[in-house]
Amino acid sequence: MQHPGSLLTVAAQRTAWEQLQRIPEQTWINLAICVAAVVIIARLWDALRRFNDYAPWLATAVAASMILFYWTYNRNEPRFLTPFIEPLTHILPTRSPQ
Repeated sequence: MQHPGSLLTVAAQRTAWEQLQRIPEQTWINLAICVAAVVIIARLWDALRRFNDYAPWLATAVAASMILFYWTYNRNEPRFLTPFIEPLTHILPTRSPQ
């Protein structure tokens, strides 16, 4: 037989504040980093746009190609991009397995 008071604790819903307190600290740190990155990218985009209309697009292409080369060399791409990266490993250099 269950104690009648135990049903009240099971039935009680957590408040929004209690649910927010249960979120790990690392999640909040990651969220803050993402917000800061968006702000920095927006300001950089505007600064490059004032310099030249094509400068932000050139910077985006350079950054994307650097990420692509890094993923191809180290083979640490996200799993869903593996079918795209796999053919590039035949053309671009990759790190030899150790």
